Amino acid sequence: MFIVSLVASLQDRLALTETQAAILISINGVVSGLSQPVFAWLGDRLNTRLFGALGLAIGALAISMIGWAQTYWQLLALQIVGMAGVGVFHPVTTAVAGRLGPGALRGWLGGRSARGMSLAIFFAAGVGAGGFVGPILATRINAVGPNGMRWLGVMAFPGLLAAGALWATTRRVEHRANTAESRGDSALAAIASERDRWIAVGLLFLSNTLRFTVNLGLFYLYKRLAEERLAGAGTAAGVASLHGDVLAASQIGMGVSALLIGRRLAHGHERRAMIATGLLAAPVIFMMPMVGGWLLLPAAFVAAFGFFGVIPTSLSLAQRLLPHATGLTGSILMGAGWAISASGPIIAERVAGQWGLPAAFAVLAVLMATAGAVAALISRRLIRAAATLA
Repeated sequence: MFIVSLVASLQDRLALTETQAAILISINGVVSGLSQPVFAWLGDRLNTRLFGALGLAIGALAISMIGWAQTYWQLLALQIVGMAGVGVFHPVTTAVAGRLGPGALRGWLGGRSARGMSLAIFFAAGVGAGGFVGPILATRINAVGPNGMRWLGVMAFPGLLAAGALWATTRRVEHRANTAESRGDSALAAIASERDRWIAVGLLFLSNTLRFTVNLGLFYLYKRLAEERLAGAGTAAGVASLHGDVLAASQIGMGVSALLIGRRLAHGHERRAMIATGLLAAPVIFMMPMVGGWLLLPAAFVAAFGFFGVIPTSLSLAQRLLPHATGLTGSILMGAGWAISASGPIIAERVAGQWGLPAAFAVLAVLMATAGAVAALISRRLIRAAATLA
């Protein structure tokens, strides 16, 4: 979240255009998304967990050095390398979380989805904890002085330590499908063809992609709202601080929603949650330009339930529908979805430029409602069948 939360300061520091600022937010999804399927396939092929730790180390090094960029192209180079590392990290670690969850959490959850909850914990740690600390930390360090952003380089060290710990603790986790997963795949195949299951995963991918598009589009529009609220009365660092606060509230909402839905949702009820979150979050997003003062923070918190709360749930469902391809399904639902969702900030920037901020928020609200509608197309029969698997 360093680059996203500092985009207003980077725009001022490097004299970027509004389109270049939107691209900085968009490129995160493109690079991290496109790198995921490649390294998910390589990890499966080589039967290794190395890419998770390697991706984290590369991401920590490159993203922490953005304060040293002197030009837009230097910044893009650091961002591309760093976000590629983030993309490499995700499919490996989501597959590990999904594999370890049933054995670690089943007794504690009392019959609810242990796999879904383990993925919820994984994502809540990233978007809820890291996503909250990231914008607050980055914008406050940046506000220290004209070169405060360079102090972000210190954050490479905890990133490298975490990468080492990740490799030490996950390198021996079984990678290829185990016997239980093979039996689960055979049992599900007796009820539905693999083609039908891939169609269901395709609908999950479409719904997730719409949610990710809303996610990134809102991250850009929050900057525009901060600029509007502080028009003529704030510096670039002040705008970045307000933008960072809204982003932090949104990230907390992402983490809390993932944990709440993961903890309370039993197998077989995923479709209902996906529909409800999409339809109920849409009016909140539509009303955001009309919300004044501190109320924007809870609005951002609630909107996150729509664009993120069911993402771990959808990954859990996809892994159970295709238990022989957990790394691949994760890279499709997240990686490919993130790559396409890079259009979110660009769409938001163009609509806001042509018709104003309220119109841009309205477009994202429609996309949010559509994500819920797409989830309604997923076969109830398949979801009930997958509910029998861990």
